[in-house]
Amino acid sequence: MYRTDFICNIFPDGVTPAPPPTTTTAVTTTTVIPTECPASGISRIPNAYSCTNYFLCFAGNKVPQSCSEGLHFSRSQLKCVRKEDSDCVLPTTCPPGIDPLNIVFLPDRTDCQKYFICLNGNPQSLSCAATLHWNPDTNKCIRQEDSTCEAEKALPDIREIDCPETSLTNLEFVPHPVNCEFYFICHNNRSHLARCAQNLHFDHVMGECFFKEAARCITG
Repeated sequence: MYRTDFICNIFPDGVTPAPPPTTTTAVTTTTVIPTECPASGISRIPNAYSCTNYFLCFAGNKVPQSCSEGLHFSRSQLKCVRKEDSDCVLPTTCPPGIDPLNIVFLPDRTDCQKYFICLNGNPQSLSCAATLHWNPDTNKCIRQEDSTCEAEKALPDIREIDCPETSLTNLEFVPHPVNCEFYFICHNNRSHLARCAQNLHFDHVMGECFFKEAARCITG
């Protein structure tokens, strides 16, 4: 049975948890994207929470670096490229713990003026000054006329479902019955509405968000 009278959502507006990490590179390429620095040598690895920043690996140490203005770091090529050529997709949840050298910012996808700073795995809501928009590329507030931000659509009518009994013991990811951009996280037999990142749809076979043009989504 579907309920449309209220939203049951334990997460702050604009920030919702995502399913387990999607192994999209295994589908499109055999390249293994590193996440940790090797013990020796010099190399580069992506910053999981930024498209414009990356890490220079120097003898096993992570040194924060930034791409030049207008460039994004390619997670498959491991170098800065034009934004339109980048394969970077930002996550929508906060990492656990605190890293003062790598502060994580998240945009509020329903309000261009707001953003979040992650603290101990929890998003703290902040806002730019009036007439300014948050820019996730630079993690700074910019003039509204220079912004390309477009607030996302309103929440769907169906905001709660009856969860499977298996959610009493396991975390379950359930597709939304009428909207491919959304899905439900079921835990302890309660459903929590969640939204995929921009340009992603929930794939009901994989049980996670995937590229919109390839995701297997069946509604109705």
